[in-house]
Amino acid sequence: NPLLAPRALDISRGYGMIAPDVPHALHMPTHIFVRLGLWDDVIEWNKRSAAAALNQPVDGMTSLHYAHAIDYLVYGYLQKGQDKEADKVLVKLTTTNNFQDSFASAYAIAAAQARIALERSDWKTAAMLPVRSPETFPWNKYPWFEAITYFSRGIGAARIGDIRAANDNLERLDELYDQTMQAEQKYWATLVDSQRKSVESWIMFSRGQKTRALALMTQAADIEDSVDKHPVTPGAVLPARELLGDMLIELERYEDAIAAYVRALEISANRLRSQVGIKTAEHLSTNQKTAQVSGEAADYATVSQD
Repeated sequence: NPLLAPRALDISRGYGMIAPDVPHALHMPTHIFVRLGLWDDVIEWNKRSAAAALNQPVDGMTSLHYAHAIDYLVYGYLQKGQDKEADKVLVKLTTTNNFQDSFASAYAIAAAQARIALERSDWKTAAMLPVRSPETFPWNKYPWFEAITYFSRGIGAARIGDIRAANDNLERLDELYDQTMQAEQKYWATLVDSQRKSVESWIMFSRGQKTRALALMTQAADIEDSVDKHPVTPGAVLPARELLGDMLIELERYEDAIAAYVRALEISANRLRSQVGIKTAEHLSTNQKTAQVSGEAADYATVSQD
């Protein structure tokens, strides 16, 4: 919990110093470090956890703790702006075979692949994210995590104006939402619902239905924020509140955009993309005010001459 995390920091650091060479033990302190945005600590301890997990396979399979640590590691590198390092560890993940069949493996594999493009706002790459990768993993058992891929593809397609592809991915998200509800995975259904509403919102926006798009994107952000972060995740693959901030920037509502990014940071401390969003909105707001003042001065000069 972001409000309680500071109370556990000293104990987390102390535990990290005495933890045995066990993947989960080396990983656990980073749950506190992530809540506080301490990315150097997140990176250091998840590197150790991933290495330990590789050395400790489970019945000949790659441990779920390896995928779990790599997802946190990718997240940490991206928040530091160390994109090349994030790329390197993702390659290690995607070229690893025979993962342990676990919900933790499923989430980490899907999320780590999606984060790279989404965190960079690389919408073209996001739109082309491979589905069900690796093919050997039993994705049929985890529709709520398969949805992460289609969320990435849908947002990416909508934001580059490929409405047909965005709609195709939205249809698949709707199907996965229904499957998640049928499986009685209510927590994950809430997040998939936010994801599909986010995609639909950006489709509307691309079509020029901006008022409806903003209302739906606001609803998607509220839905996502209605539940706490699950322990398996370092954070949302791309926070809906950040997507709301992006949309508000597009609408030139810069103060509202800043407020959206600030709210995102209250939940996910020290996120790079939210901080960049705030600086972008502040810069554009200053330019807008400068242009307004210049325009008013020009109008005054014209009136004075008349």
